[in-house]
Amino acid sequence: MVMNENRRLLSTSTAHCAECGTSHRSAYEVVAGRVLYSIDCPRRRTETVVSSGADIFTALRSRRGSTAAGPAACVLKYHFYVVAITDRCNFECPICFAECGPSGRRFLTVDEVRRAAMAVKADGGKRLSLSGGEPTMHPELIELVRVVRQEIGLSPVLVTNGLRIAEDLPFLRALKSAGLRRIHLQFDTLDGSVYREMRGRRDVSEKLRAVEHVLSAGLRLGLMTTVCKLNLGELGRLLEYSQQLVPALRIHVFQPAVPVGRYPAHLRSVTREDVIRALESSTGKYELHEADFLPFPTSGSGRGTAHPDCSAHVLMCSDGMRGRPLNLQSCGSSSRRDGAGGSVASGLMAAEVLPSGTVGELKRLARRRSRWHPFFVSIIGFLRPQARDDERLQRCVVASVSEGYLAPLCEHGCSLAQGVSRSDC
Repeated sequence: MVMNENRRLLSTSTAHCAECGTSHRSAYEVVAGRVLYSIDCPRRRTETVVSSGADIFTALRSRRGSTAAGPAACVLKYHFYVVAITDRCNFECPICFAECGPSGRRFLTVDEVRRAAMAVKADGGKRLSLSGGEPTMHPELIELVRVVRQEIGLSPVLVTNGLRIAEDLPFLRALKSAGLRRIHLQFDTLDGSVYREMRGRRDVSEKLRAVEHVLSAGLRLGLMTTVCKLNLGELGRLLEYSQQLVPALRIHVFQPAVPVGRYPAHLRSVTREDVIRALESSTGKYELHEADFLPFPTSGSGRGTAHPDCSAHVLMCSDGMRGRPLNLQSCGSSSRRDGAGGSVASGLMAAEVLPSGTVGELKRLARRRSRWHPFFVSIIGFLRPQARDDERLQRCVVASVSEGYLAPLCEHGCSLAQGVSRSDC
């Protein structure tokens, strides 16, 4: 807890307190260049560092696409949907918020996944991410993909550690035949020693082989990097690698690790602003600055307006060698870097950070000028149980689908960690 320092109040909210089970006033304050979130519980007041960079944090709140409107001004609208089809995993990662491993025994039935997909369709969703545990360990995964795609009419996304697809290309091709078009691959590092510490595995080449198989199968690719102090300094190198994978690569997501579940006590966590600075400070084969990042876009009507503290995104283009950001803040005029209209880029941001739709339009527009291909760099800051904010939960755009019901994904994460009091940064 930070005491006796100059404080500047940013905003207030409410928090359902894990300590006593009731709601209390909460506040965001700037203290010594950081942002602290405090919950005024009469039993035990808590403070959690939610941002290492108050300047970037406040700038993101004020940028176009953001809104200060509270939950009363918004109608909840999910854009992403995730269903955990098993709790079994062929890894036993030292970092795992869900604490999955080889001993997991739960496998959703085909009917359960069908009901989940129907709930997503009824909510207006277009995609359903199949996660775990490790979804490739599900014995009926091919049938699940078929049901989601061909029967319900959604686009299935496989969220995987990549081990099986690195070892079994025919299996990957069978998934494609069933209707799979996109894989989001856990990809934290290119350093073998970091891989051992984060994932308990020794050979990074299995990740590279998984990428090769995705590309050879003609599938779309997303990379998902969990970030902690171990790999923070490597993020520029990872982005340099990922931009070589266009046009198959559609998105690279960086997720600051949440210190719950299996999480080494000695390991300092990082914040969204740490990730932005790490990406900005790279002097490698791309051009990227803090000012290029925007929060999740507003729809204009307030429907589905995400909380600006939850994420930051930048749309980039790459020719496979060098990368540069598109200017999402220009509207109706040429971008300062690429010539693609900012209104088109903003339309893509509202759709391909989310569902597909305008991807092809922007790709065609970009190709008129060059061989540059667009992809997203997204930083997703999941809510920490120690800093539970009711407004952020009410404005969550990611749904966890369970037994046919939809709930904010971070609500699910908080419920897994009731009573957690571990310090963060």
